[in-house]
Amino acid sequence: MSSVQPSNSSPGSRYRDRKVPSTENDLLPRRAAVLIALFLFLSTTSNIFAFIYFEPTQLTPTFSGTSSPPCPTVSIPALSAVQNTVVTVPINTSDISGLDVISFDASISYDPSVISSVSVVTTGTISSSMNVTVNSLTPGTILISAYTPNPIAGVGTLIKLNFNAIGPIGSSSPLTINSFTYNEGDPCSATANGSVTIVDCIGVSFQTGQTAVKNASITIPINTTLLTGRNAISFDAIVNYDPSIISEISVTNAGTISSSMIITVNDLTPGTLIISAYGPDPLVGSGALININYNAVGPIGSSSPLSLTSFTFNEGTPCSITNNGDVTIVSGTVSGIVSYANSIAFKPVPNTVLNAVGSVNAATNSAFLTGAYSFGGFGPGSYVVTPAKSSDVYAITGFDSALIAQHVVSLISLNSVQLLAADVSGNNIVTGFDAALIAQWVVLIPNLGSTGTWKFVPPSRSYVEMAPDQTGENYSAILMGEVSGNWVPPTSFATLAPMASRSEAPNVTINVTAPAVNKMIGSSFSVPVTVSDTTGAGIISWQFDLFYNPAIITPQVSPIDTAGTLSSGFAVTVNSLTPGLLKVVLFGSTPISGSGTLFNFRFTAVGANGQTSPLTWQNFMFNEGNPSNIVTNGSVRLIAGPTASGVTIDGRIIDPSGRPVRNALVRLDGDLAFQRFARTNPFGYFGFGDIPAGAAYVISAESKQFTVLPRVISVNDSVTGIELVAEGN
Repeated sequence: MSSVQPSNSSPGSRYRDRKVPSTENDLLPRRAAVLIALFLFLSTTSNIFAFIYFEPTQLTPTFSGTSSPPCPTVSIPALSAVQNTVVTVPINTSDISGLDVISFDASISYDPSVISSVSVVTTGTISSSMNVTVNSLTPGTILISAYTPNPIAGVGTLIKLNFNAIGPIGSSSPLTINSFTYNEGDPCSATANGSVTIVDCIGVSFQTGQTAVKNASITIPINTTLLTGRNAISFDAIVNYDPSIISEISVTNAGTISSSMIITVNDLTPGTLIISAYGPDPLVGSGALININYNAVGPIGSSSPLSLTSFTFNEGTPCSITNNGDVTIVSGTVSGIVSYANSIAFKPVPNTVLNAVGSVNAATNSAFLTGAYSFGGFGPGSYVVTPAKSSDVYAITGFDSALIAQHVVSLISLNSVQLLAADVSGNNIVTGFDAALIAQWVVLIPNLGSTGTWKFVPPSRSYVEMAPDQTGENYSAILMGEVSGNWVPPTSFATLAPMASRSEAPNVTINVTAPAVNKMIGSSFSVPVTVSDTTGAGIISWQFDLFYNPAIITPQVSPIDTAGTLSSGFAVTVNSLTPGLLKVVLFGSTPISGSGTLFNFRFTAVGANGQTSPLTWQNFMFNEGNPSNIVTNGSVRLIAGPTASGVTIDGRIIDPSGRPVRNALVRLDGDLAFQRFARTNPFGYFGFGDIPAGAAYVISAESKQFTVLPRVISVNDSVTGIELVAEGN
């Protein structure tokens, strides 16, 4: 026996000395050990305990906390199927709301001798918004993987499997969920397997995965398998649907298997149809037993089940197996044609991108040969469709600038579409400034104008909702700066498109010549460019690229001089920023006429004695290619200076029939204001003496009846026997 004194004992305390048996003294540690062991055991098998506490005088444990929610169950029902029909098998789930499910993976096996896999359907299911990948290549196994960025929720059909019932009557296939996980196991899931049994009954079904265009009507049949020989003279059905998604219009049997029957329908309760049909003659055949007409009234993306709550032929014989379906409301399509506005004849504008911006964005391109477009797959709510195009930019030339110049001075009147294309400055007024901006664009000088961009009329279209189908939503395309209307689509028949040129030029060819000249080192000089007769050709613009050697000659500040030439008064736009290249556009409001000097190049000789720079034309074009042209390249050879006098030039002038032209005034022009005159004798001969060599000269002549086109000759030694053919005035 031992005595224990409490630590807080004091005189007058209620505690008193008492004797404690040794067995009682050992009991407390043993009880504590048992409780600790129990706690450790339970903590490994359950997480329901938040904490455990006890007092030496009270050894009963106390628990605090909540239980985890049960795992959602994924299950497949036991179904019956009619031989040689498609049976839809739902994979159902209990409620997964609030569980943040964004993916699932499943492996399902079946007997391929009884049922064969056809398809996997998500329409009208909880997984309708998911991206689903299916592998059914191995008979007897289906692998499914689905994911989405937004959690799915709800209870019901997760996904549907369609099978062909191919086995003999009475055979059965298990439907075994080998594995199933939501996310990567969080939340957990439980599974329940199902089966499909082949029976000798009539299959009555709605199709699954049907779609209906918003605000449009749809006819949905109740289908049946072969009824021939089954003596079915009546049927009764109860059909359920969601009246907020589809609204029943009527039930009809015209054109169906039951067309000869008397039909009675009770549709007083929205969402429920009670149908009864009978007739004296048994039904035969398979297909649509009866049709139900609905209006699609629900929002785009919503789905309604189509359920056969009950169905019987006669009073149960022959037996019937029902298969429910569903219908989902989809958007209509938007379609139209994109055509070129600035054209009398129709020209398609392919490769136009049409972007539809709304709850589910969509895009399409106009067709290559027709300019037609059509697209759908839109979500609910309003949309804006906007066309855009950046390719196929061509046919913009100095001729377009010239047309603007003619319009500004009232020589012609541009139509309303041409005025839209001409207003590249964007101020709603067409002036010479627009012509200048286009000319700058042609020679690659950057500016703030809209030349070379596509605009559309209308610029966009707005829709409250993409339903029903929107047809005839056409757009007119305008290529800014292309005023003449000669743009053609990039198609195989583009060459057949009519040209819309404002000026019909005759079928002539103009010769354009740059001469071969000698110029003194260090001098600033002009090089005349001559043309053959342009009278009546309607030339109001031309453009070209000229290549030269910048180490030998360099352009002056104003490299094109029109003073005293055929192009006097024409607007000139030059891009000389790239050494060795001049890009030039000239345009005016009045056509040029006659032959002679078209304009002068102005260069400075920077090279050494004996060096030669080519003058090479590229892409020379009058107007927009009509009239045609033949160009002759030239050159500039640098020399130290003219040689001594004493060189002679002589020749003869004849008319087109070969007769001499008497008393014609012959003119010889050279560098540094050199100029000489001579007259032909009665036999048409002329001559010049004491002419400085080592230079180029322009020789021309005229008389009352004849004119001789200028010719450029290089004189390094005496030149004799020149024959000039005069043309009648």
